[in-house]
Amino acid sequence: LEPKLMYLPRDDRLRALSGLCVAALAHKDQRRKSGEPYIVHPVAVAELLALLKVQVDVIISGLLHDTVEDNDEIRFEDLESIFGLDVRRIVEGETKASKRTALGGRGNWSRRYTSLFNKFLGNGENQDSSPPKEMGKAQEQAENLRDMFLAMADDYRVILVKLADRLHNMRTLQYMPEIKQKTIAAETLVVFSQLAHRLGVWLFKTELEDLSFQYLYPTELRTLNQLLSMRHAQHQSTLQAATHDFSNLLRHDPIFIEQNVRIEITGREKGMYSLWEKMCRKPKYHNNIDNIDDIIALRIVLDIDQLDGESDDDYASRGAKFCNHALALARKLPKWSGGEGLKNY
Repeated sequence: LEPKLMYLPRDDRLRALSGLCVAALAHKDQRRKSGEPYIVHPVAVAELLALLKVQVDVIISGLLHDTVEDNDEIRFEDLESIFGLDVRRIVEGETKASKRTALGGRGNWSRRYTSLFNKFLGNGENQDSSPPKEMGKAQEQAENLRDMFLAMADDYRVILVKLADRLHNMRTLQYMPEIKQKTIAAETLVVFSQLAHRLGVWLFKTELEDLSFQYLYPTELRTLNQLLSMRHAQHQSTLQAATHDFSNLLRHDPIFIEQNVRIEITGREKGMYSLWEKMCRKPKYHNNIDNIDDIIALRIVLDIDQLDGESDDDYASRGAKFCNHALALARKLPKWSGGEGLKNY
């Protein structure tokens, strides 16, 4: 775990180590469905959170998120006395939200899943037979579920821990019974991947969607994999060439050099579920993968230091200007075909 936490100060890493020790004691002799020691799970959750460069209290909360629920000798008050109020609030918030929204439990949360999940859990002949009005109502119910979760978790850090928890559970879903695989995958797709989208946690969102896709639409996944494998070499060649050319353009730009703008350029392939949904559910693409023009793309991240005395708003505004400048440079490339559209977040 420690190598993933090197972005934190040493004192914070020591606090995280204390959290790991408490988690190891709390989950002693406990096992997961895979047969692994249970401590593997909270460590994986903490490692996922570390990818987001979160504060140490969130890392500790990830390590401890199941301790109170799984060990009768540990109370929320104990976590507060050892690690402080913030850790207690995050762990308590995640525990309570998970219980109140548990799939298969009692109450509105469980009942509202029914019509939406029938689409995924029915037999193959009925999966897409739901009337449009019924499915529209089901989608609205899914939106209500996401709103309910957000309302219960008044601290966004609670949701970050829950998303990391869900992502690691999805990575090990093969050890669950088939019906539970489908149920959890459906819940992940309609609720948790969308929560990740709302929070802008793209790193989690795409993998949550693709893992759900694997269990809900295995035949479609295999077909799409075959289509992409035929084009993989071409995609990689295009990405490498584009990354090289655009990197040279940006790194030799006088404005970026003068302002000491740090540049990171990576290529990415569109997520499998996102690609399939776009191809199949938008008529203009005619269910043809070759009609989709963003299967591959470049991701450009610009990083600048905040100047002494510079306000947060001015810092953000200056960063946005550099982003727009990079876009302007891209539009001057000889084969630019990106149009004039811009999504300004």
